[in-house]
Amino acid sequence: MDLDQIILGIERFSEEISKEYYLQGAGKSAEVNFDKIYVKYPGLFSKNNLQKIKDELQRSSPDSEDHRRLKKLYEAFYGGIVSELNKDLNTEFLNSEAGSKIEILPGKRVPYRSSVMYMFNEASREKREIAGSAIESFVSKSLNPILEQMYEKEQVYIKASGFTNKVDMFCTLSGIDIYEIDDIMQNFLMQTEDIYTKHLGKLSNKKLGLPIAELRRHDLMHLMRDAEYDGLFPKDQMLNKISGFVEKMGIDISAGGNIKFDLDARENKSPRAFCSPVKIPEEVYLVIYPRGGEEDYTAFLHELGHALHFANVNCNLGFEYKWCGDNSVTEGYAMTFDHFTMNELWMTRYIGVNRETCKEYFEHKGLNELIMLRRHAAKVHYEIKLNETGGLNSKKNLYADIFEKATKVKHSPEYYLLDVDQYFYCARYLRAWMLQANFHEYLNGKYGDNWFENKKVGDFFKDMWALGQKYDADELSQMNGGNKLSATPLLNNITMNLLN
Repeated sequence: MDLDQIILGIERFSEEISKEYYLQGAGKSAEVNFDKIYVKYPGLFSKNNLQKIKDELQRSSPDSEDHRRLKKLYEAFYGGIVSELNKDLNTEFLNSEAGSKIEILPGKRVPYRSSVMYMFNEASREKREIAGSAIESFVSKSLNPILEQMYEKEQVYIKASGFTNKVDMFCTLSGIDIYEIDDIMQNFLMQTEDIYTKHLGKLSNKKLGLPIAELRRHDLMHLMRDAEYDGLFPKDQMLNKISGFVEKMGIDISAGGNIKFDLDARENKSPRAFCSPVKIPEEVYLVIYPRGGEEDYTAFLHELGHALHFANVNCNLGFEYKWCGDNSVTEGYAMTFDHFTMNELWMTRYIGVNRETCKEYFEHKGLNELIMLRRHAAKVHYEIKLNETGGLNSKKNLYADIFEKATKVKHSPEYYLLDVDQYFYCARYLRAWMLQANFHEYLNGKYGDNWFENKKVGDFFKDMWALGQKYDADELSQMNGGNKLSATPLLNNITMNLLN
């Protein structure tokens, strides 16, 4: 294969794999079958093809357009090799996750994926404890053995590729200093320690009658769900309300039909909302499992940010910029949209509440934001420790210790691999949080507090979306008058919501 053939093959392969993930994640297919796709592309993810990309990259001038696109392709190709290496185990994992049922209560069996929804919505702590034990047992017996094999195979490949460990691989290929992110977030944990324990303790005592020391992970999930505000977010009005402000920005919410909405509850549907760009920009799926209330609106807005990004990419853009690059960018667009449910003016105009009429809601959102940021601070710290040294000995206890210190809530050690996103994606999320904060600050300053109703802002986003991920999050922030990515604006936003 020459380089053009390699790129064309990867693009077609990516489209087919993404469609397979969509069908299974949406609950429309009982099982995934990756083999039927891989057999169409024999030898695509080979060492020879990797070397061809590397040779072209090394021949390119560091400041050239070729170097930019080939660097993104080189990183993505490594990901493709690892995915093929673990394709059989990944198939086994996804089919087990989607096809298994567990007894969450005596005589009550539900699909494993639906059990997560149960934990969010069940008011009885006793029942959540029983269900939580059943879920942990399933994870320990059915999922962890697969994840452990995947981890070990990946470690062998990374070392054989000449990297010290996975952290070294990530930093080298992505150009992102994950240790710097870890330092920023460890400092963030210290800065928010008092405000977090105060507000979590207050909520736990009010809703559950429990001190923080007695909280478990399922309690935290239930507290974050807080159905008290569901009435503010009617399910049957979600699409119309969100379409309304998007149209004021001059944006077609379906991108001319490129975006397909999958918003129905389905038994084996993934509880985690997702966007699946099958063919960029023509075929993009937005999928949520409705939980009810504010969570649905926030999840929909988040995935809409992704979907609008992918569905508005310039169709003439190369594969490297459409599919590869720094995913902090697409996550940044997603978070720019999902943070509208924290924006007082947006909430006033589209939901009908403000701090004066519903102060508790904004405190709820501020605490949820802080919980998630502290969880991701724990994730990036833990995942560095998980991958700096080979082997899984003592990693279960390490996981529980790091997460309990960050969240003040007991975590089962059994989630030590399940609670890990691929390839340090937690770092992309954290950079995206920082990017959206810079976007909000820039747009507020240039177009006013109601920038989300301004057609010029719609044009701004469409221009940015058209670029795909040609530029990384740091570059996009600086291109639009933003500061260096940092946790400072995140801390300011938390303070505004929890101290006002």
